[in-house]
Amino acid sequence: MHEYLRQRLLGGWAGLISRRAGWVVLIATALALAAIAVTVGQLRFQSNRNDLIDPNLPWNQRFIRWTQTFTGNSDFTIAIDTYRDGKPNPDQARKAVLLADELGEELQRQEEVLDVLWRFDPSQAQPRAARLLPMDQFRQRLEQAAQARPLLTSPTPQALIQQAVEQMRQPGGQAASTQPTAQDLEQFQLLLDAFTQRMQTPAEQPMDLMRLIEGEPAPWQYLTTDNGRFLILRVRPREDRQAISAFETAIDSVRQVMAQVGARHPDVEMGLTGIDVIENDETAAAMSDSTIASVIATAVIAT
Repeated sequence: MHEYLRQRLLGGWAGLISRRAGWVVLIATALALAAIAVTVGQLRFQSNRNDLIDPNLPWNQRFIRWTQTFTGNSDFTIAIDTYRDGKPNPDQARKAVLLADELGEELQRQEEVLDVLWRFDPSQAQPRAARLLPMDQFRQRLEQAAQARPLLTSPTPQALIQQAVEQMRQPGGQAASTQPTAQDLEQFQLLLDAFTQRMQTPAEQPMDLMRLIEGEPAPWQYLTTDNGRFLILRVRPREDRQAISAFETAIDSVRQVMAQVGARHPDVEMGLTGIDVIENDETAAAMSDSTIASVIATAVIAT
């Protein structure tokens, strides 16, 4: 019974096609063109893999909140090894710093890179950032602030001089029987110079008073891992949501710069990583493998 119905249906369909071949071709062509138009007008790439996951899942909701709350979750990470043969090496660390500076400055000039962070001036950090320091360094900052108190609280140069003289006469809160030392006088001179420069600078312009008092520039603070082995560069890329991989162009640009700069520092190892970098590499590998598999399958079937 089923075989009879199948033969009747297929036979009738074949007869219709043979009798109305022109109409069948015309309708098929119209449907194909309509399908192409709908595809061109409606097809959109989902460059974010998380869009393909149910947003109502509890763990995915936490992940979505994290991406919306914290910035920089799409940043690339470049790690530069400061060790040589797996051991700390001062000369290798110096070379790694030179590489980080050259690489960071070159990446900042790239169109596909929005921002690069690998070092910062500690004097430009907000005071509350000191709470993030280890306890011994936090106490040291408090002591430095206490030492700068005369400069911060002196309403006039005369008051500043009077406080400085009293401090030299009574170091540590006790009366002194000796004359001020050369170190005291030098520190006093730095204090006066700092006060003069502060008075000549507009009030709205920030100034690092401790740097002025100490008389020497503060070194750059570099981003490192907890053990200090790797220097870290955080790269904020430009995103292209119209592409299959939103960061493919940015990743290629960063890797090209890394290859060019790294060639001038052959003794230092570095690498690029990050969630989007890994996903881009996985997508590229999947597309390449699927293309090769399709070509092989087509050739095998054709033969």
